[in-house]
Amino acid sequence: MILKDILSKFTHKKFVLILFLSILSSFIFLKVIEADDKKTQYDSVFDMQNYVIDNDPDKQLFLGDMYYFGDGISTGQDYDRAFELYQKAAQQGNAEAQHNLGVMYYSGKSVNQDYIEARKWFEKSADQNYADAQLSLGVIYEYGEGVSQDMAIAKEWFSKSCNNGNKDGCESYQLLDTK
Repeated sequence: MILKDILSKFTHKKFVLILFLSILSSFIFLKVIEADDKKTQYDSVFDMQNYVIDNDPDKQLFLGDMYYFGDGISTGQDYDRAFELYQKAAQQGNAEAQHNLGVMYYSGKSVNQDYIEARKWFEKSADQNYADAQLSLGVIYEYGEGVSQDMAIAKEWFSKSCNNGNKDGCESYQLLDTK
């Protein structure tokens, strides 16, 4: 009976007003949450580094990429910091970080150029079927960098890279296949 009395006092205008206020308050609430998410999303690199302390290799890789390419880093590129982060993630088994560490040894960025060390990290990554590492191993064997030049082994790595979806691996395999 009380509910009937309350409902009978509602006019159409009151109902629309209450509905409007409910929607407005929901909208404001969502905007506050969205603003908070953006603040969190764009917090400083130092806040992100706190996540890295948790030994999360994916976050270490992500932050390493930021330092390597200078993306979103106020200090710009920092190969030394990228190397440290890649090394942490690589030692925890992250295939992409292992490859990136190999690239740094191969190119001599932040460390002395060392094809043997590069090959070691490329192999660890390639053993996890990381296509870019398989391609990199193909290149090392094709040109004999830190290993005896061996076109058959290079072709094997290019084939594996291609089979894992790397177009450059496919092209390199086809080029060696025609030689």
